[in-house]
Order: sequence, then structure tokens, then C-alpha cells
Amino acid sequence: MGAMTEIGPFGVNPDGKMLYTRTHAWNKVANILFVESPAGVGFSYSNTTSDYKVTADKRTGFYIPELADTIIKRNKEADPILMIQLKGIMPKCPGDYDPCESDYVNAYLNLPQVQEALHANRTKLPYTWQLCSSDVDAVVPVTSTRYSIDALKLKVIKPWHPWTDDGEQEVNYVTESTATEYSPVYVGPQDGLKAADKILSLPGQPNGINFDQYSGYVRVDPNAGRALFYYFAESQNSSSKPLVLWLNGGPGCSSFGNGAMMELGPFRVNSDGLTLSENKYAWNNAANILFLESPAGVGFSYSNTTSDYDKSGDARTAADSYTFLVNWLERFPEYKTRDFFITGESYAGHYVPQLAQLILQNNKVTNQTVINLQGIAIGNAYVDYETEYTGVSDFFWTHALISDEIYEGIVANCNFSSDANISLTCQDYLAQAGAAGGNIYPYNIYAPLCLPSSSNAPPVSIFDPCTENYIAVYLNIPQVQKSLHANVTGLLPGPWQSCNDYIGSVWNDQPLTVLPIIQELMASGISVWIYSGDTDSVVPVTTTKYGIDKLQTSVKTKWYPWYLQGEVGGYVVGYENLTFVTIRGAGHFVPSYQPARALAFFSSFLDGILPPTN
Repeated sequence: MGAMTEIGPFGVNPDGKMLYTRTHAWNKVANILFVESPAGVGFSYSNTTSDYKVTADKRTGFYIPELADTIIKRNKEADPILMIQLKGIMPKCPGDYDPCESDYVNAYLNLPQVQEALHANRTKLPYTWQLCSSDVDAVVPVTSTRYSIDALKLKVIKPWHPWTDDGEQEVNYVTESTATEYSPVYVGPQDGLKAADKILSLPGQPNGINFDQYSGYVRVDPNAGRALFYYFAESQNSSSKPLVLWLNGGPGCSSFGNGAMMELGPFRVNSDGLTLSENKYAWNNAANILFLESPAGVGFSYSNTTSDYDKSGDARTAADSYTFLVNWLERFPEYKTRDFFITGESYAGHYVPQLAQLILQNNKVTNQTVINLQGIAIGNAYVDYETEYTGVSDFFWTHALISDEIYEGIVANCNFSSDANISLTCQDYLAQAGAAGGNIYPYNIYAPLCLPSSSNAPPVSIFDPCTENYIAVYLNIPQVQKSLHANVTGLLPGPWQSCNDYIGSVWNDQPLTVLPIIQELMASGISVWIYSGDTDSVVPVTTTKYGIDKLQTSVKTKWYPWYLQGEVGGYVVGYENLTFVTIRGAGHFVPSYQPARALAFFSSFLDGILPPTN
């Protein structure tokens, strides 16, 4: 129990056959000797079976003081050479994190080859190894320990206080507790998984690729069997570049299919749905980019417990994403201290600030930089209910998508404040507004549609309105999934899809605004950027500007045009602890429509400098 389930250098995987390295093993600070005592426990034995009755009803709380007492007494009588230099004792009540871990250990230690490697059971005991040689498991609560200490009638030399990692002297009463705002994070075995996740080559990949790429699963809940899929594109000079997490929104949309394959990843899928082209404006030119499909049920991410999908929401997504990051950094330890940024778009206007808040909170509670968060950037971001609807109606009218009468009807009859019910009259005007715009692509009102007559695909540097179709074909090719180490369980309920509408339809928790969280992040000292493609009507630039107005922050650098290769790339304004950037001519998926401008903006964000004025 002690070595294999608690403090030893290894733990047993759920398969009962393989081991993982325990991050916080006690042999990192001392040489640890585990003894199976008395005879009859574990692999210890006696050739005289009646011996087993001699030591009945003993517990570790008895063993340790009694052994210490014996050592002290024998030291007084022994030759100095034979004395044991006892310095202290610490009885401890064991507790398992994984409730099934004892089963894994039991299976492992009864393997003949394991027993042979341990030089154990050489006498061939007539029974299997057991975790405990007892039919009753005694629970020793904290109250029992405190009552026992009270019975010692000791004088208090240091008042009760929270403990950190510092040792104390004399008799110490220690509780292993967790702050109320912090939940312990599952950390699973990661040894060897980085090498297993490396992508040798993707089907149809162009030649001459000079960066490494990885993909696979990270388990975030072993009990439910919930695992999140990631794709990681390192930079050419990976050791000198920061780590950036990219999240798409929805909720329910794929950061890999949409974010990596359609927007900012190193490849674009060609119109044949079989081959890839290199994206020369990929963001891994400037950073190491990690794409996460979250929550479970999105893209290739899954759960073995189907009811998990009905529990999707903001809180679980943030918690699972955090658990993913902690485990992923164990798999890729070279990135543990690297500057880390979170970016995303659309409903990631919720995901990104909430995850950033959780990271900073946990860094504070644990008093260590678990994740070295430096900044966030959210694009065409849904952050506030009221400004979303007000901004959309204003954008429709100022871009000649609705009539004056419809717009005036919305202004007169719609109250989008968070505590107001939208009237039937308002709903009618909103329906009219939706119909009045006609058959246009709402994510970029000036972009062409993907029509059956579309035959000639444009160059990869120009957005192809049918690109989502090509991606769906490519990512459902079995050989592609095999190369990505994806869908390895075959548990996906159907073909890969860019967005899982069911996840969005059962979403459980969705605060009306995350502006208070953004204000908190602004005050924390990390870099906060908000950007907007100016031809998006779904979360338009007006919505973003109204949201920033509600933050009531002062302007430091006045609005100005920024440039790329002699042309206006967009506009920028610097606020106190916040930067707002527009990307001219871009829709909702900014890197898809203006890849060069998107990369220029992204590089400025990482460097912490405003986009250039000329």
C-alpha cells in the first residue's frame, strides 16, 4: 500500500501491468525503506502458521511508537556501533486518490514475473498477495487524532496555523487540507506518451516540413473516462518561442478542425479532401501552438460516460482544460517554465478568461507558478449578452443589411439588459432582421458562399468558402485518424464534425457576462488583448467596442491605423491594461480571411508592443 499507492516512486496503471512515475514520491527527499510487517502481511511469511495469531489487532499508529520506544530502549543497552540514529516519527493515515488503485496494485503484484523481479514469494505461499491482511478497514478521522493529542496534556509552544512545506520540531499535528477555492487536480502517468504522440507525417502532407508536430489524448477524469484531444505544432525554433494555447468556441466547435486546419495551423486542406498545402502565415512561425478540442464531445475528444456530455458547461470546460494543461506539461516538461499565452475566438470569449482566471487562482493558492501565464487574446469574442445583441443590430443597420424601419423597431422595442425579458414584439423585429439580410455568410458578410457550382478552388492564401467541407472529408479518413492517434477507442458516436450542436444545446452554465473576469485579469498584470475582424456580423466589431466601453477603462494610446506592407492592416487603441485591435477585411475567423495581417497582429501581441504605425 505505502510504496505502490501512496509515496513510492511508482504507481500502477489501470491495466494492472504497467507502472508510471509518481511525481511527488518521497524518495526525492529521503531514502525510503518499506517493510511488510508483521509476518503474514504482503510477501512476508512464517513457516509456523500459528505465528500469525500473535500480532492481531495492530495498526500503524501502534507500530511506529512501539518500534521507536524499542529503538530508544535498546540504544541505551547496545554497542554504539549497533545503535539506530532515530531522529523522529510521523504516523500517517493512508488515503488513495483513485478508488480502484488497490485493484490495480493487487493485479500487478500477483503477476509471476513481477514477483520474480521482486525476489518475492520464493516459498510459493498457498494464497495470493493481498493489500491488507484483515477483514476490517479502520478509518481514523482527524477528530480521533486531535483527541489523542489532547490526552497527552502537552503544552502548546506554537499556536495553530496553516502549514506550507516547512518542517516543524517537537510533536506536530498536521492536516493535509486544501483551500476552499482550490480543487486537487488529477495528474496521470505521462512517461513515454510524448514520443508516442509524435506525428511522423500526415497523409498528403507537403514535403520539406521543418517542425515537429504531436497529437493524442490527455485523460482529465479517469473515473468517467473523459479524455481531451490535442494537436501541437512546434515552431521551427521551438526552444526560443513561447507556448500558446488556441481555443475555438461554439460552444461545441473544434479547435483542431476549425482553428488548426482552417485558420492558423501549419496546413490547409486542399479541395480534393486528400492532400494538404502549407500555410506560410501559420502562427507556429511565431510560437509553439497547442490546439485543444474541449469540452469532451467536441471533435475527437470523448468520454466513456455518455451522460458527461449532458453536463457540459463553462465551469467544467475550464476545470477540464486546466487539468489537461497540468497533465500535458508533465508530458512536455520542457514547456513548464515557458511563457504561456491563451488565445481563442467567439465563445472562447468565455473559455479564455475563465481558464486564465483559474490558472492565476491556482498559482496563488499553491504559492507557485504552476502555469506561467503571461497574457490572453480573444477575437470576435462573445463576452457580454447585452452588448452582443445591441452590437449586432447596430452592425446590421450601419452595413445596410436591414431597413430603417426594422432597426427603429428593434431600438424602440428591445431591451437587451441582462435582467430583462425580450418581448414578443422585439422577437418579431429580430426575426425580420435575420430575414432581411438575405442569403449571406454571416461570419463574413462580404465573402462568397459555398455553392454547388463552386468548382475552381482559390489559392490557399485566399479563403475558400467550401474549406469546411474539405476538412470534414480529410479528418474522417481512417489513415488520417491513425496518423493523428485519434479516435483510438472507436467511441465517437459518428463521423468527426467541426461543431457538435448537441453540446451547445445542453450547455449547463453560461454567465451573461464575463466582463468582471476580464477586469480581474486586467488588474492581475498579464497582457489582455481583444481583437476583431471588421466584416463579421455574428460577434461584430460594434459588440466588442460596446463591451470594452462597459469596462470603463481609460485610453492610453488614441485610436490609430496600423500598417502592414504599406497598407492599413486595421486600427488599434491602447487602454489602461487592455489593447483593442481590429483586422481590416477579416471576418469572424480572422486568420482565414486575412492571414498575413493576423500573423502580424499575433506577433505584436506576443512581443507586447502595439502594431506598427507605418
